[in-house]
Amino acid sequence: MNVWTNKTAIRRPVAPHRRGEAAFTFAEILAAMLFMAIVIPVAMQGLRIASDAGTLAVRKEMATQLGESMLNEVAITDEWRSGTQAGSFQSPYQDYQWELSNEPWLETGMLQLSIKVTFMLRNKEFDIWFSTLVLEEQEETTTQ
Repeated sequence: MNVWTNKTAIRRPVAPHRRGEAAFTFAEILAAMLFMAIVIPVAMQGLRIASDAGTLAVRKEMATQLGESMLNEVAITDEWRSGTQAGSFQSPYQDYQWELSNEPWLETGMLQLSIKVTFMLRNKEFDIWFSTLVLEEQEETTTQ
């Protein structure tokens, strides 16, 4: 038998030294916590702003659809001549209010019919305006 084999067989593994182990120091942990204390609030603010921008886009799209629909309806049915000039939309859109106005146009016999749709988001009011042209006087049809 070989002498070297016997020596290697009875060798025990050397215990690792504490100084050679990888670990975080107290200062590194405090630095990481400070970094996270700065980054997390900024990231949360960014997420809130992005969420508000998405919500605003959705509400503006809905206000656009509601306003165009109302403007077309009052222009076609001539409700703007004697009807209500302001109000809220029906459920589930009662958070959107509308206001109708008209003013003379450059051309004689024409009026600019405008509707303003307003809604609230985070205690701030937003509005969208739509306009169209209508005849000032009703055309009378003659029958023979």
